[in-house]
Amino acid sequence: MLRDGRLERAGRMKRSNKMERKKSVTANGDADNMPCANSLFAASIIVVGDEILQGDVEDNLGPFLNKKLHSFGWAVTRRVIIPNDIDAISEEVEQRAEVNDLVFVVGGVGSLHSDVSLAGVAKAFGVRLAPDEEFEEFLRQQVGELCSGDQNEMAKLPEGITELWHHKDLAVPVIKCRNVFVLSGTTVDELDLQWKCLVELSKGTDIIEGKQQFTSVRLQTTISELELAGPFSRIDKDFPDISIGCYRRSRQVKMRTQNSDRKSTLVLTFVGKDVDRLRMAVASLSSVFPEGTFLEID
Repeated sequence: MLRDGRLERAGRMKRSNKMERKKSVTANGDADNMPCANSLFAASIIVVGDEILQGDVEDNLGPFLNKKLHSFGWAVTRRVIIPNDIDAISEEVEQRAEVNDLVFVVGGVGSLHSDVSLAGVAKAFGVRLAPDEEFEEFLRQQVGELCSGDQNEMAKLPEGITELWHHKDLAVPVIKCRNVFVLSGTTVDELDLQWKCLVELSKGTDIIEGKQQFTSVRLQTTISELELAGPFSRIDKDFPDISIGCYRRSRQVKMRTQNSDRKSTLVLTFVGKDVDRLRMAVASLSSVFPEGTFLEID
């Protein structure tokens, strides 16, 4: 799976990931005062596709991968759609790889002129895109002599930083460049298969699995956002390890309470890794309002 220099690169990545993890935690608050700081791992998702930005297709891959990462206890700090442009990809990868534990690049992988994700990753790390003997041999076995030397753009990978993660169920291996995974799936089903294989291949390495999972509480209420603003701000400061959010359901969705007519509803979300802290945050908000103001929902 790995070429010569594996131990040297692994050592560099181990030290690098510790620094990146520290940055990703402290960027969201004081790590020393955050009960979940030691279990907070950050990832970014970069979706490459002119067709998405042009409105021709919807991005289903980014949200899918977002949910998968969150279910494994990863905090997704950024999800972005960018064009099939080497400089745009390079800039985004460089920025995200510096402050995140892992970065996932989806799309822009193949033999077409617009498939420039790997070139962008190479530029982000200051290396050249060069023919890779292992990958070239793999492709030759798949597509025959159409794959040969410098003429085969698909066989070019970021030089000196690439690992090929082979799995028997994958037609093409997952490509890993330092802390960046480049995924070639173009549909949710393809990406789901790549994700399952990636999880299986990473077992024993603690790259994907082994993170403390998130838990959440959702409350429904009919009070206004203005009434919530003050208490929400205070709780956000008191519980920096809890992600507290609010969104309005469709105005057609109503909630009947004992003391009111039918009103528009708000859904409040509390997400964290410490169940006790989560319940303390919910109790802190509930104590400010009359009993029955909030209804816990699934």
